[in-house]
Amino acid sequence: MNGEELLKTWPGWARANAETMLASPAWRMTVDYDGRRGALTAAPEGLPAETVELGVAFEDEECVLGIGDSPAFADLHALWAKREALDPNVLLAIVEKECGPLFQALEDATRKQFSVKGFVPPSVTSPRRRAFRLSVERAQVDFTLELTPALTLKWGNLDFLDCAHESIRSLERPAWADYVSLMMTADELAALKPGDFLLLPETMPAPQWRVAPADDDAVHVVGVEQAQVTFAQLVDEALPDVPPLAQAKLMKNGREIGRVSPASAGCAKALKVEG
Repeated sequence: MNGEELLKTWPGWARANAETMLASPAWRMTVDYDGRRGALTAAPEGLPAETVELGVAFEDEECVLGIGDSPAFADLHALWAKREALDPNVLLAIVEKECGPLFQALEDATRKQFSVKGFVPPSVTSPRRRAFRLSVERAQVDFTLELTPALTLKWGNLDFLDCAHESIRSLERPAWADYVSLMMTADELAALKPGDFLLLPETMPAPQWRVAPADDDAVHVVGVEQAQVTFAQLVDEALPDVPPLAQAKLMKNGREIGRVSPASAGCAKALKVEG
C-alpha cells in the first residue's frame, strides 16, 4: 500500500491544518544546497541559542530569518564570538557571502525571489517563527524563519511528511475483520429476524482486515471485536492473521443491521441471526 495515499485518509491527518503538519517531527523537505541534495527538517533542539537576525523578503512577503552558528559558514563561524564588535556593513557582507547557498535553498523551496533587507534587533520575535535544520552530507545549518501565512500554507502540506519516519509508522487506527460479503435484496434484509440462518458460500474467501466501511452494496460479515493496526503494518503488508470467525455483525454501507454467530444448516456452513 502506498504510504502517501494512506496518510491522506488517516484519521487525524486527512484534515489536519498546516500548523499541525509543520509541527510534526516527520515534516521533511528535500532541498538543493550548494549543488548538493539535502533535507530541511524541524530542528530537534528547537530555536538556536544565538542567531544573526536578518530582515528578509520572499518577493513582497517580509519576515525574519535567524541564522545560527555553523561550521558550514567558515568565515562567519570563525568570527562568531566577535560578530557584535564588527562593523555592521562588514558583518552583513560576510553573511551574504557565506550564507548564499542557504538563501538560494530557501528561494528554491518557496519558489519566491529571496532578498536580504538588513539586520533587525535580536528582540524581534513572532509566534510564527519556527526552527529548522538543513542537513547535507556531514554539514548542518540551524536557523529560524518567521513563516508568513502564505508560506505556512505552502509548507504545511501532507506531501512534506516523511512516511518512513517512526512518528508516522507508529500511528495506530482500529481495524475490523471482514470475513465474507453477501448479496441480499432489500426485501430479504427487511424480513431478517433472530433465529434465521444465512447460508455461507461453499468456498469462503480469505478474510481480510478493513479500516474503513466497504464502498459497495453488499452485506459484509465483520468481526465484533476491533484490533489496532499500525501505519507500518498496513504499508508493509505485515498485518497479523485474522482471527477465526466468531461473533460478528452484518454491515451495509457502514451501518450495522444485525448480529450473527457461526452455525450450520444441515451440512452447510451458515450464520445464525442473533439480533
